[in-house]
Amino acid sequence: MRKELPDHVIWLVDGDEGRYVHQYEFRPFAIGDVATFYDYHEDGTFDYDSATTCRVERDAVYGEIARKV
Repeated sequence: MRKELPDHVIWLVDGDEGRYVHQYEFRPFAIGDVATFYDYHEDGTFDYDSATTCRVERDAVYGEIARKV
C-alpha cells in the first residue's frame, strides 16, 4: 500500500523527468507561490544540492504541481 504524502510535498514537472519536492518550511503551499524547493525524502532530511526555485501551478492532468522558474 502506498503511503499518503504530507501536505508540504508536491510533484515537480521537470521536462521529461519529475520528482517529489518540498519547501524548507514544511508548510502547505498555494497556487502562485514561488519558493525554494528541495528533493523529498521520507525521513525528512534535506539534500541542499537539490535546491531549485519553483512556482506552484495547477495542471489539467496532475493537479497542483511545481515548475522551475
